Amino acid sequence: MFFLSLYKKKVSEEVPHRKIRIKDIAEQAGVSTGTVDRVLHKRGEVSLETRKKVLRIAEKLEYKPNFVARTLASKKEFHFGVLIPDASNSNPYWEAPLKGILKAQNELQSYGVRLSIKTFSLTNIGDFAQKSSKLLELKPDGLLLAPLFYSASTKFLDKCSVLSLPVVFIDAQLKYSNHLSYIGQNSCQAGFVAGRLLGMGQADNSRFAVFNIASERDQLHHFNERDKGFREFFKEKVSNNEIISYDIHGATSARLNEILLDYQRSSAGLDGIFVTSAKSHQVAKELEKLGMNSVRLVGFDLVKQNVKYLDLEIIDFLISQQPEEQGYLGIQTLYTALALKQRVSTLKSTPVDIITKENIKQYLACK
Repeated sequence: MFFLSLYKKKVSEEVPHRKIRIKDIAEQAGVSTGTVDRVLHKRGEVSLETRKKVLRIAEKLEYKPNFVARTLASKKEFHFGVLIPDASNSNPYWEAPLKGILKAQNELQSYGVRLSIKTFSLTNIGDFAQKSSKLLELKPDGLLLAPLFYSASTKFLDKCSVLSLPVVFIDAQLKYSNHLSYIGQNSCQAGFVAGRLLGMGQADNSRFAVFNIASERDQLHHFNERDKGFREFFKEKVSNNEIISYDIHGATSARLNEILLDYQRSSAGLDGIFVTSAKSHQVAKELEKLGMNSVRLVGFDLVKQNVKYLDLEIIDFLISQQPEEQGYLGIQTLYTALALKQRVSTLKSTPVDIITKENIKQYLACK
């Protein structure tokens, strides 16, 4: 038995499993390759008896279609629209998703994938409406969307629904009938993690401030989910902590300074701050001005300004959302679902990565 097993192993190594082709199925079924193609791809007229025979042989031979080859052979172009915020000095976060989107485009262009990328200003809802309308005029096969303006995005999705346009969401998600997938963090869970980070070692009567900072009020819906998760952490602890949330939009520096100054003058002081957006550096800057560096600060995203204050130890923790990966997976998901016609997961959660001064260099080196 010992030698027999070696012999079987040797044979299996020397004679690899042969890839089954449509021609092989046709030969065993006694039909043409065209008939097999019509059965497998569900097009054209084929008798029920022949259809059953072909499918039975295909299953027996463990036939697996080559989706990539089929895409190339069809010579069909797949046109995907992209609608995300501008990458600017005030919103550098969006440089990363765009980088991932362009990486996916570079990989898929030889398979007939073409992108139309429109970016909108986060300080101008009208710009979002204009860019979204122009994108629909291009008649894309599918759409990658960051729906940061809640009401404007909802109206836009109503138009997409009339066209039965499949949509993949990144960074935030909304309810939509032709939703393919959401790629991003669970916002509530991320807020819960932020609560744990701020609550570690703190007394039960600590004071915390939550800053929901956005360019426009219509963007706050996304950050409020993180605020909700933050509060749930302390609710589970049944503590006597004081938590006050501030929705801030527009000019932020003077308003932040005013709020922090009130805490500084108060006898109870301030123990921790949670910033629900990538604007942690704005709060850190005001803390530095007021000499309140001992206040624990947790925020989001590894934009250059945040990393600076993390290094200065004014920001204690940053939560990374892997934005480049979101952009990359967004385009790949559209391709998989629409070009390869394969089922995709409706939810692809990115991890809640906790970054500190001590691990940031290693974390960035692994990206």
